[in-house]
Amino acid sequence: MKNKKKNATKKSNSTVNKVKNGIEEQENVVDLQNKNLKPDNMDSKFNSNASSPKNVAPQIKEKTNFKEPLEKSKTAAELVENEEIEQHEELKAVNVLIKNSTDEKELCSAKFYRFTTIQDIKQHLIDTGLSNSNTCFNLSLEENDNKILEDYQTFDEISQIINGPKDDKLVLILSDKLYSERELFIHLIKMKDVLSGHQLASNYGVDYALSSLSSVLKSEVGDFFKNYENLVDTDFSYLSKKANYTFQEPAFKSLQASKWNPPPFHRKLKGDLMYLNLITLEGKEYDICACESGFYTFKDFDLIDSKEDMVVAHELPELIIKLSPKFFEKFTIAKDAAAKLDIYEYIPTSCGVYPWLVEKVKHQPDSSRNLFAQIQALDSTDASTFREWNDEYQTLRELPSNTPQEKVTRDQSLSKHHSDFVEAALKGVQSLVNGGLQPLNPSEPKNLHMFLQNNIFYSQGFDGREQFLELGGSEACHVSFGKDVDGVKLLANLDIPGIYTLATAVIDYRGSRIVAQSIVPGILKRDASLPEGAPVLYGSIDGGKEICSNEAFQEIAETVGRALRLEKHTVLDSKNNGHQLFTSVETKGILGTDNRKYFLDLFRATPVDICFLDKITDEKISYPHKLCLLRAELLDEFYEHKLKNYLEDNKEKYEKNSDNSFLNNFSIKFNVDCFTGAKLGGGDEVVKSQENMVKNCSIFLQDVLLKRLVDTLTTSTSHSIPIIDTNTLTRLFHRSGVNMRYLGTVLSMLNEFKDYNITLITDLIVEEMISRSCKKLLRTYLSEVSSFNYQKLLALVFNCLFAKADHCKKAAYDLNDNSLGVKVKSNDYEKNLFNTLTSATLKSDILDLVKNKYLYNLNVKNLNSVIAKRSLPLLRSICLKVGIQIYKKDYLLGKTNNEIFDENDFCNLLPLVKHSEPRVTFGYELMQHAQISISQGNTKAGMELMVECVNIFEQSYGHVHVETGRVYQQLAMQYFKIDEYKLAREHQRNCVVIFERTLGCDDPETLQQYVNLSFFEHIHGDIENSLKLLKHVFKLWNLHCCNEVHQETLSYYSTLASMSQNIKDYETAAKFWSLSKALNVKLFGKASENYFISLENESKNSILSKDYRKAIANEREILAFFEERFGKEHKLTKEVEAKVSNLLKEAVAARKESLKEEK
Repeated sequence: MKNKKKNATKKSNSTVNKVKNGIEEQENVVDLQNKNLKPDNMDSKFNSNASSPKNVAPQIKEKTNFKEPLEKSKTAAELVENEEIEQHEELKAVNVLIKNSTDEKELCSAKFYRFTTIQDIKQHLIDTGLSNSNTCFNLSLEENDNKILEDYQTFDEISQIINGPKDDKLVLILSDKLYSERELFIHLIKMKDVLSGHQLASNYGVDYALSSLSSVLKSEVGDFFKNYENLVDTDFSYLSKKANYTFQEPAFKSLQASKWNPPPFHRKLKGDLMYLNLITLEGKEYDICACESGFYTFKDFDLIDSKEDMVVAHELPELIIKLSPKFFEKFTIAKDAAAKLDIYEYIPTSCGVYPWLVEKVKHQPDSSRNLFAQIQALDSTDASTFREWNDEYQTLRELPSNTPQEKVTRDQSLSKHHSDFVEAALKGVQSLVNGGLQPLNPSEPKNLHMFLQNNIFYSQGFDGREQFLELGGSEACHVSFGKDVDGVKLLANLDIPGIYTLATAVIDYRGSRIVAQSIVPGILKRDASLPEGAPVLYGSIDGGKEICSNEAFQEIAETVGRALRLEKHTVLDSKNNGHQLFTSVETKGILGTDNRKYFLDLFRATPVDICFLDKITDEKISYPHKLCLLRAELLDEFYEHKLKNYLEDNKEKYEKNSDNSFLNNFSIKFNVDCFTGAKLGGGDEVVKSQENMVKNCSIFLQDVLLKRLVDTLTTSTSHSIPIIDTNTLTRLFHRSGVNMRYLGTVLSMLNEFKDYNITLITDLIVEEMISRSCKKLLRTYLSEVSSFNYQKLLALVFNCLFAKADHCKKAAYDLNDNSLGVKVKSNDYEKNLFNTLTSATLKSDILDLVKNKYLYNLNVKNLNSVIAKRSLPLLRSICLKVGIQIYKKDYLLGKTNNEIFDENDFCNLLPLVKHSEPRVTFGYELMQHAQISISQGNTKAGMELMVECVNIFEQSYGHVHVETGRVYQQLAMQYFKIDEYKLAREHQRNCVVIFERTLGCDDPETLQQYVNLSFFEHIHGDIENSLKLLKHVFKLWNLHCCNEVHQETLSYYSTLASMSQNIKDYETAAKFWSLSKALNVKLFGKASENYFISLENESKNSILSKDYRKAIANEREILAFFEERFGKEHKLTKEVEAKVSNLLKEAVAARKESLKEEK
């Protein structure tokens, strides 16, 4: 392994040249035969030969999770070869022209796909502002006597009505529509969005789904690169740029619900929906009636229908413009500001993220805020109350999916339903934790309470009924909730007809873990129509004492077993009766009163990690629980490994046997009940064989995957996203099939390497262990401390962790604050915690957790060292893991003996959600078709499919979703390859904005997309924008790396040097060539080829800037290297020697010319 590491250090990271027609990185090796050491050919992403930025997006077609296809179907390659994909008329685009009915003004002209619905077009017009302020309108077909189209109609259906569009274009007419109460709410909210600069309101946190791209592009480059050493700031000014909205001055003094609300019954019969009260900036007050036909003013309610001085309009902004010239001015400014933003920067999304750092904004009084809060509450109530979540979910899953249109409709419906479910679950959990829900069983202990609201069932992560007593109690129960979501996702993604799972979300909020699930019909009460009145027909509800194995469930479980490679096995009940099962005995098969077969409690969808359990048992380690399972990715890797070995062992059969019948003898299946305590039957030999399979898989993890992961971590070129924060580290572990409990094991293996350039990785692993331990401690603290003491608790914990010494003022955390004259008695746990928690005790608890959870003996010195070096990343990591939002300020972490954090620095605690999002299967299949087409040389067809794929993902997931962003990234890369640089830049910008809003502005994957965009800006000729983007990346890069050595930094140095050189800023170029040279010395040493490449780059820049002294010094150093390696008589040595001689002559000539000019 050490030899591998030595070889790896000779490889330059992203500084290497890349092949334009392929994404793979190539080694940047010096061509010693041709002395090809020019800066244009090396060490820069932006030179003439460096072709493409790093393709950081994961493979669009996701890796199959150890499942076999249930039905034989044509592969993507066969579809492409047979050109069947071109036969789908639904995938062809339709040119659409939309006109206004009043003045026939053209509002929109664009291409839409045939499965696009009229409702999608309406939403597009509203979101983009193309419908002006009109949000309530109909679309009609000009070629069909302006017949109004229904929202659910698709362009394919419309084309059939008129026998195809004339001139390949459909003309739609936009006309006003009558308001409903819901349409009125939408209209008011949209007006508020425009006036507020598109600030996305959220019930859970601050600054939801931010993007900073526009503000970055508007910034100034300045002298940033000349003061590069002072790059790391602690005021975080670069982390809180908000581009998706801009502050707008108020457009009116007040807009609120009128005192006349609600409309009396006789006025409802006339179409009145709501009454508003408006006070304009001019100081005039108006009462406004919102009715089905629009808005109008009235002076006296008794004379509400009086036409005298009545002002009427279909849209509220149009009405107010007639009343207030100042509103017109402000509204115009707001619309112009919104028009400058890209739609992806402000379009609403349900999958955005909250930043951990937020700007502190003074809370201002706003009389209209109450109106919109009421509207939002009423709207959300209508959307989520009393919905039959389970019946909706299962009905949508049963929708047909035979044609592309049906597939898109199904995926879109499932995604929308899931988003609504998660939103409703979040609101329910908020109410539950805040004490707003009444438990179903109030007489039982608090940790046994169950809740039901809006047809969603909530249960808490406590082992109150001792189901997990032998596995670790509440700790095992806590883990099982997360594993259950993984199991639900595995089974739901199989999409097997006849198998049903529940809509499920696990939410961590204020120290509590709560699972929210839809309800199986009949599960809350026994039904006499079911066998023996019991709904559980498969598995066990009492840990194996009583087991059911219904024949109908056995058939469907066998299908699941084939897909997940689960072994059919025998489990004995308490009476030693054998039961044949495929899934774990803990998994329950329930027949609902709707006659659907449901599988619940899927936390044991994968086998036990027996090697790890044996280790903690043999070494008597106090690991928190015994629910240690293998990851699905590991089982997939194990299967491929065994299959490869089997093919090698049967090479002759493989070559002779064309039908692959010899593979019938190859089988890899797992008994997930092995080593769980379940009583297994079937004979000792059978049980031993099943246990060996599970044990071999666990050994494969220990002996193969861990070493492979270490090799990946020590070789930067082996992963596309730089591993510079704990999130990317976690993603790499999981993608590699390795659980996070192996952090300590991996760190011990890495400690064998003494190379300087892996310090960042080892520190990062320690940081991850610290942050996860802090998360565990804070979860315990928050669950026991009163909510009004949360800020004090967080300030105390963070000060104990980050302050140099224990200087936390106890007065600041006084729990008996009587300033309000109200005495609130704190519980004993709170008193003890605030009185005893110190820096020493906190760090001692962290060290104990690291030892017990990650099997690593971390000492206090190493702990303090990593906290000091990586204080900012550690702060960020803890905030993201716990859901903490803090205010932006200059946190002098580790630089003062005084308190760093004040209780008022903490803004919010967010709910964190883990859920089983539906997979857009058709979108991934189409992307696979596109990639195969391109790989086979049919670029045009592949590009068309990829463009269509973007539309499908937007239809299904929404415009702002991380998977949509990844498709845009793939599309941008393909446009780059065919030299369509403008389109590449456009789509890459979309990708950056989407990643910012769904992953976070400072996520490393987002930063990599910024680097790609910088490259596209550069090749498009906009070098200034490219520099702005890299400036932004540099600051965030150093936030993560804390100036530690990372090979990717070489890429940034050489990129900036090359760009600066291109615009003849030789001083800045010299700065970064020098930094690149210094870093090459640290990474590879002075004897490496990379070092001499840097020397040559620096030399060329010196020649261009007329700094002959520096150029000659560099070339002499290169000459000495060549003389030692090749000898003085070698051709390359002679060439360098001649170059030095020529430089000396040029230097003398330049000096003489300079003296003449001085005279």
